[in-house]
Amino acid sequence: MKVMGEEGLIKLISLMESRYAVGQDLDGFVESKMSAYAQLDSPTFTGTPKAETAAVGTNTTQLATTAFVQKALSNLVSSAPATLDTLNELAAALGNDPNFATTISNQIGEKVSADSADYIKSAAVNNNTLTLTKGDNTTVVFTPAETEFTAAEIQLLWNNNIA
Repeated sequence: MKVMGEEGLIKLISLMESRYAVGQDLDGFVESKMSAYAQLDSPTFTGTPKAETAAVGTNTTQLATTAFVQKALSNLVSSAPATLDTLNELAAALGNDPNFATTISNQIGEKVSADSADYIKSAAVNNNTLTLTKGDNTTVVFTPAETEFTAAEIQLLWNNNIA
């Protein structure tokens, strides 16, 4: 179905005036010709209407063709790794948690503060003794007799950055 603009309407009126004398059935003629055209306001298209495809990134009120939409989706998906290129894969990666941001914020809030007595600020091994300095600057000293570790095991833990 075609859409008639002002220029087309002027041509139609001119054609009518040239073919019909005053008093003839102009209304019937106009109805027959106008029914082949869609209204300008909210036209209904049938079949497979075609339109030009807008450039990527276009952000206007013009029509978006299926080619434009497919390209926009393709660009969005192709920028993601293969394991995260669908909404389902993204949801699974976030643990299917609809409140993911809140969950992570709460978990971060539960982390041990650097000035807490539960935080180990530093550790040192000297004369087979393990000394831990906590976040509140208190110290705890472990000797082989006080732990299940031998002096060699304490030294091994320290050398491997486990303590």
